Amino acid sequence: IDHYLDLVSSGQIDLTGMVLMKEISLERLQLIADALAKSVVLAHYETRVAIGFDRAEPMAEALRREGRIAIADRPLLRQIGSALLVQYKMVGRVETSEKPELLWDHPELERFYARLAEEYELRERSRALDHKQDVILRTSETLLSLAQERSPLMPLLEGLLADKDVEVRLAAVASLSEVKSKSA
Repeated sequence: IDHYLDLVSSGQIDLTGMVLMKEISLERLQLIADALAKSVVLAHYETRVAIGFDRAEPMAEALRREGRIAIADRPLLRQIGSALLVQYKMVGRVETSEKPELLWDHPELERFYARLAEEYELRERSRALDHKQDVILRTSETLLSLAQERSPLMPLLEGLLADKDVEVRLAAVASLSEVKSKSA
């Protein structure tokens, strides 16, 4: 992480990302540690989610190109399991989008933490991960369902998925799954 601490100045974050503090306190250092830890965790899960996207794209592309699912259930189940595990860890253990409990006792540090969270884009990155995880899960579940049923909807899916970018393809497959489950 290329952010540095200058524990001398005015309690701001400058254009280079340097945290400037007018006073050193244990609470301020704890908030910096919290923001940095969340940023590191988000970076870790961003990498894992990118791998999940890389795995889901060829499956959707094969469905579009060939009009059928030519993958065994087990890899799809692993994909679903991986996505669920990432969501569980992010929500249940790390709480990357939550404010630290320290702020309940020190509300005067809310603005300081808000600047840190903004600098490291904690909320935006967490929301983006949630969205990508949702797309991966829905896509994997849809592909698994189609692989298990060998559905006659394949020509329709192929038409929906033709010449679209990756995220639109994945969202279309997931939307079809929702329609299909509502009609069942």
